[in-house]
Amino acid sequence: MWIDHHKPILAHPMFRIGALGVIIGIVAGLLSGVQPIYLSVLFVLIVGLLYFFTNFEKAVLGLLILRSSLDIFLLNSFLLHWLLALMV
Repeated sequence: MWIDHHKPILAHPMFRIGALGVIIGIVAGLLSGVQPIYLSVLFVLIVGLLYFFTNFEKAVLGLLILRSSLDIFLLNSFLLHWLLALMV
């Protein structure tokens, strides 16, 4: 007895991967046509997110170091604004 158990085409993983590749290609083409800098910004963002989640501990420590080094400028700016507000 012949039983045919065919899944719908949308259920196949290869179809989903192929469709995702086509969509990514179309979006990348449109971005490079509109403004090429958008495509490079998107690429840097994706690489940055991949690095952040693969090396989470290093990325968090780096961000904490960056924040603590920028606190000096923000503190001075805050004090300057506070003093200016007192003068007015």
